[in-house]
Amino acid sequence: MDYKRLFKFLFLVFFLVSVFILFRYTTIGAYIRPEKVRDFINSFGVLAPLIYIIIYSLAPTLMIPGSILSLSGGLAFGGFYGTVYTVIGATIGSSVSY
Repeated sequence: MDYKRLFKFLFLVFFLVSVFILFRYTTIGAYIRPEKVRDFINSFGVLAPLIYIIIYSLAPTLMIPGSILSLSGGLAFGGFYGTVYTVIGATIGSSVSY
């Protein structure tokens, strides 16, 4: 039996359950909402796309869920530009975390 693979799988399950419990049973989930992130991003005015790309680039290393940021990008910039900025941020973020 490959104990290394079993350990990785159990660690992943533990991590996912921990994140679920953290968001479900604490107040942290109330602070990470797409509308709040959108309002924060739009508060930067003309620099909002650049700030969004920087935040999205740092999200993987800070363990911020990408789905919330992706939804916020769509809400803040619309479907086309939200997708463009999200892809740029995700590409930079994956390169940084690698």
